[in-house]
Amino acid sequence: MNAPALDVVGLSLTYGDGPGAVEALKGVGLRLAAGTFTALMGPSGSGKSTFLNCVAGLERAATGTIMIGGRALPQDETEATLFRRQRIGIVFQGLNLLPYLTAAQNVELPLRLAGRKVPRNTGRARLDQVGLADRADSLPAELSGGQQQRVAIARGLVTRPDVLFADEPTGALDSRTARNVLGILRGSADRLGQTIVMVTHDPVAAAYADQVVFLADGRIAGRMTNPTAEAVAAQMTHLDQLMPEGVSA
Repeated sequence: MNAPALDVVGLSLTYGDGPGAVEALKGVGLRLAAGTFTALMGPSGSGKSTFLNCVAGLERAATGTIMIGGRALPQDETEATLFRRQRIGIVFQGLNLLPYLTAAQNVELPLRLAGRKVPRNTGRARLDQVGLADRADSLPAELSGGQQQRVAIARGLVTRPDVLFADEPTGALDSRTARNVLGILRGSADRLGQTIVMVTHDPVAAAYADQVVFLADGRIAGRMTNPTAEAVAAQMTHLDQLMPEGVSA
């Protein structure tokens, strides 16, 4: 049997000490098969962004294990950085494209940081997958917001990671551009066998996924397979009503 693309067990994290301590994650567990597209949703303060940061190796949980592609996420920060560069793709909410590099150079950057040989035209080929081969030589400032987001996705996929994590990838896009970006993510799962975990607040975006995992108050609060926007919205309304008063993002 193939190892799960992502296998998380008993993930817990508390911010602060004493009476003011906040339990952001409370023993969260999640196992995802390779080639699946999962949306992670929950009310503000539910722990979804914290969970994404922990499983992507950007923040360290207090307890729990994280296996990606059958290998444990290292505890040592230097080893964890190398692990991320080789096995994890991340599409940040802020994109983090380097303004002085072309689109193709931004895409190739993770390979160069990992010390890997970069075949000629690698960046252009990955940009072609997201419909931007003709903008390979453009700087980020010369691209629209949707085009920049597609460059960020191509960069996240360039190392062929075990898991691609996307944090609100359509949050700043108009509905037409958002559909385009979501179609690219859906196609990456269907045609490339890419495993995708996407944090989103949008039920329409979540409907592109194979399943939705809901978090509330730091715990898994349910799952929905073959989601529809209407069913997701109804579940989110229910979870909002369950959240303690005063909880915010």
